[in-house]
Amino acid sequence: MRGEGCGFRDGGGSVKCRVDFPLTPSCKNVLVCCLPALPICIPAFAGITGVWRNIEGVALELNEWRFVVYTTDMYEGMIAETVTVQAEDGASINAYFARPLGPGPHPGMVLTHHMPGWDEWYRECARRFAHHGYATISPDLYHRIGHASPEDVAAHARSEGGIPDDQAVGDLAASMRFLRSLPNSNGKVGAFGTCSGGRHVVLAASRVSGFDAVVDCWGGRVVMDDSELTENNPVAPIDYTSGLSCPVLGLFGEEDGSPSPEQVATHEAALKQHGKAYEFHMYAGAGHGFFYYDRAPYRQEQAVDGWQKIFAFLPKHLG
Repeated sequence: MRGEGCGFRDGGGSVKCRVDFPLTPSCKNVLVCCLPALPICIPAFAGITGVWRNIEGVALELNEWRFVVYTTDMYEGMIAETVTVQAEDGASINAYFARPLGPGPHPGMVLTHHMPGWDEWYRECARRFAHHGYATISPDLYHRIGHASPEDVAAHARSEGGIPDDQAVGDLAASMRFLRSLPNSNGKVGAFGTCSGGRHVVLAASRVSGFDAVVDCWGGRVVMDDSELTENNPVAPIDYTSGLSCPVLGLFGEEDGSPSPEQVATHEAALKQHGKAYEFHMYAGAGHGFFYYDRAPYRQEQAVDGWQKIFAFLPKHLG
């Protein structure tokens, strides 16, 4: 898709340019945004907030794009801490809450941890999203199991066949509502998850309303054989596709076995069948967990590209 004569307006004059998107923009008399894949051009001067629209006044894509050009003298700050969230079953569960300082309004993100547990990687990930302007909460989905090292708690969860899907969906819904209740929320909340967390965010967005975007990173067992169904996981998430309430970004590795490329294709076919908005990317040379910089599956090139795609996708749907 191509936008002609896109302009930036700051009370007085405007900068005209031509934008080829969603890939690399080419513009005249402007600086191209340093983040690849963003369909936007930034004027050649700093410290300006604006809304990008085409010449008919329609916002680019389906949303308005608001950016402040970063300069090294700008203030940055965040706060991150452990809080409690009131779950739908009445339990108070721990959650890691990282958010940018400043008045906002801020979009929200619910981070859904992987099978290895509520670990340091997810706390770092929460701070990464907060750095990018998102009020971010990561609930401990294993809270009811008890407290020990993340590895020990995760091992206990695996021995019990994981956590019940209904419980996970309830905890994610409660976390989403926690973010929506914040006085500086912009009213938009997304969800991100890797591994089992990817499965859980797809499941939650298909069963409850209130999520505006989902990022599924190699979520296994979205597609399940009947033999895989259990008391904790009685229905495959793919069977809830008709209820999916928001766009999905999916990042997968060609060398992964769960989900395999064939399972990803099956999931994609279901999304097409039900007319859902999605964007899937399959990475060659990558398997399960290719974002995890502290583990053997890490793939630097694919991970960097994946993060760029995440931070291009979310502003389109969360503002």
